[in-house]
Amino acid sequence: MTKTPFEHIIIIILENRSLDHMFGTYPYGVQQPIVNSITQSVGKPVGLPSLNGLFYDNTYQTPNPHEGGYRYHADWNYGAMNGWTTNNGSGPNALGYLSYQQVPYFWDLAILYTLHDNFYSPVLSTTGPNRTSWMMGYPAQSTGGEFTQSILYFWLQNNVSWNIYAYQYSPGGNAPFPLSDISGASAYSQYYAPINQFLTDVANGNIPDVTYLTWTNDNGSDFHSNYDCHPPFDLLTCQQNLATYMNAIEQSPIWDSTLVIITFDEFGGFYDHVVPPIFYTYGQAQSDQYLVNAGANGYFVLGGRIPMLAISPYSQQSFVNHNLVTPYTILNFINYNFGIN
Repeated sequence: MTKTPFEHIIIIILENRSLDHMFGTYPYGVQQPIVNSITQSVGKPVGLPSLNGLFYDNTYQTPNPHEGGYRYHADWNYGAMNGWTTNNGSGPNALGYLSYQQVPYFWDLAILYTLHDNFYSPVLSTTGPNRTSWMMGYPAQSTGGEFTQSILYFWLQNNVSWNIYAYQYSPGGNAPFPLSDISGASAYSQYYAPINQFLTDVANGNIPDVTYLTWTNDNGSDFHSNYDCHPPFDLLTCQQNLATYMNAIEQSPIWDSTLVIITFDEFGGFYDHVVPPIFYTYGQAQSDQYLVNAGANGYFVLGGRIPMLAISPYSQQSFVNHNLVTPYTILNFINYNFGIN
């Protein structure tokens, strides 16, 4: 028995987009005169952050900003949020923002369900540490770790079933990324499956309590394609693929008892003006070295603000939720929902 109507929670993690970049002009789009956005966003004409170079990126193949943990920390600049155009920042490509024309499916989902505009990636770093944090359940500043210390192992010990459906995964091959870098994860291959298998399983109502869907994988490596929305790959192809999986979920026999979370692993260097929160570390959590160097040992900063859509038959339609939510919130909600103290 679950604590909520949700017997199945599906987590879809795409690649490298910030909230301002994708939803900064939501819901009115790029127009003149500028109309106040309903998100806490770059679209507000009053109090617009004084950063020169912001531009409407009218393309489906947005150029990729410079990536890297040191660049993201330069962008952040200890909360000043003004380092994008410095020598170490993510560069001018980071300052582009989109509208409905480039991301129509994402905006349609926001209109039909709930958009969270106060959600951040697990750590201020690149794909590997962020995806590792989702698998381990604590802030990881690098890939790796012990599977027996992960939240996935914890769920198995508490009778919460899960599966990871991954693009380019072959049974008998390496564990999906980033589990391929986690010691002992290869012994749990019965919980990994090719991404297309999900379409069959959900149509039959045969999915576990928790499901991860990822297109960032190629035999265990950090691999990107048109399907995971990573720039400069085509955004329309990514959205068409996502719609295929969402349609399968919404038409399945388990839709009435399912919550879908769609988000991104990290902000990818794209501009966002909201300062990520800083938290105290405990347990397995790893401190942010930049904070340690600044004299704040035992703390970590969340990554850049990213879109998160909460999709279910119970979602409030066309609602923008301003409450602070993190990936750790979602993982803890799973624990609560399935009765784990």
